[in-house]
Amino acid sequence: SPIKAANWAVGSFLIGCIGSYEYCQMKRRQERVKMKRTVEVYQETMIDKRRREIEQLKQQAEQKKAEEEAKAASQKSWYKFW
Repeated sequence: SPIKAANWAVGSFLIGCIGSYEYCQMKRRQERVKMKRTVEVYQETMIDKRRREIEQLKQQAEQKKAEEEAKAASQKSWYKFW
Protein backbone atom coordinates (compact mmCIF):
# COMPACT_ATOMS: atom_id res chain seq x y z
CA SER A 1 0.00 0.00 0.00
CA PRO A 2 1.20 3.56 -0.71
CA ILE A 3 0.91 4.69 2.91
CA LYS A 4 3.17 1.86 4.13
CA ALA A 5 5.63 2.61 1.34
CA ALA A 6 5.65 6.30 2.31
CA ASN A 7 6.19 5.40 5.98
CA TRP A 8 9.08 3.11 5.03
CA ALA A 9 10.55 5.81 2.81
CA VAL A 10 10.37 8.47 5.53
CA GLY A 11 11.69 6.05 8.16
CA SER A 12 14.55 4.95 5.93
CA PHE A 13 15.36 8.56 5.12
CA LEU A 14 15.42 9.52 8.82
CA ILE A 15 17.59 6.55 9.75
CA GLY A 16 19.95 7.40 6.89
CA CYS A 17 20.10 11.04 8.01
CA ILE A 18 20.79 10.10 11.62
CA GLY A 19 23.49 7.65 10.52
CA SER A 20 25.12 10.25 8.29
CA TYR A 21 24.96 12.85 11.07
CA GLU A 22 26.57 10.54 13.63
CA TYR A 23 29.27 9.51 11.14
CA CYS A 24 30.02 13.17 10.41
CA GLN A 25 30.20 13.97 14.14
CA MET A 26 32.57 11.04 14.69
CA LYS A 27 34.85 12.27 11.90
CA ARG A 28 34.76 15.81 13.30
CA ARG A 29 35.74 14.54 16.76
CA GLN A 30 38.63 12.56 15.27
CA GLU A 31 39.76 15.58 13.27
CA ARG A 32 39.59 17.78 16.38
CA VAL A 33 41.78 15.32 18.32
CA LYS A 34 44.28 15.15 15.44
CA MET A 35 44.41 18.93 15.15
CA LYS A 36 44.94 19.29 18.90
CA ARG A 37 47.82 16.81 18.75
CA THR A 38 49.29 18.56 15.71
CA VAL A 39 49.23 21.90 17.53
CA GLU A 40 50.88 20.34 20.60
CA VAL A 41 53.65 18.79 18.49
CA TYR A 42 54.17 22.08 16.63
CA GLN A 43 54.40 24.02 19.90
CA GLU A 44 56.88 21.49 21.32
CA THR A 45 58.94 21.80 18.16
CA MET A 46 58.93 25.59 18.37
CA ILE A 47 59.91 25.50 22.06
CA ASP A 48 62.80 23.13 21.28
CA LYS A 49 63.89 25.32 18.38
CA ARG A 50 63.79 28.45 20.55
CA ARG A 51 65.74 26.67 23.30
CA ARG A 52 68.42 25.66 20.78
CA GLU A 53 68.59 29.24 19.46
CA ILE A 54 69.06 30.59 22.99
CA GLU A 55 71.82 28.06 23.71
CA GLN A 56 73.52 28.97 20.44
CA LEU A 57 73.34 32.68 21.29
CA LYS A 58 74.85 31.97 24.72
CA GLN A 59 77.69 30.01 23.14
CA GLN A 60 78.32 32.80 20.65
CA ALA A 61 78.37 35.36 23.47
CA GLU A 62 80.84 33.22 25.43
CA GLN A 63 83.07 32.82 22.38
CA LYS A 64 82.97 36.55 21.70
CA LYS A 65 83.83 37.30 25.32
CA ALA A 66 86.74 34.83 25.23
CA GLU A 67 88.00 36.36 21.97
CA GLU A 68 87.80 39.86 23.44
CA GLU A 69 89.70 38.76 26.55
CA ALA A 70 92.36 37.09 24.40
CA LYS A 71 92.63 40.19 22.23
CA ALA A 72 92.90 42.43 25.31
CA ALA A 73 95.58 40.16 26.76
CA SER A 74 97.54 40.18 23.51
CA GLN A 75 97.40 43.97 23.28
CA LYS A 76 98.71 44.39 26.80
CA SER A 77 102.26 45.68 26.74
CA TRP A 78 105.01 43.28 27.79
CA TYR A 79 106.84 45.93 29.78
CA LYS A 80 105.97 48.05 32.78
CA PHE A 81 107.53 51.29 33.82
CA TRP A 82 106.60 50.85 37.47
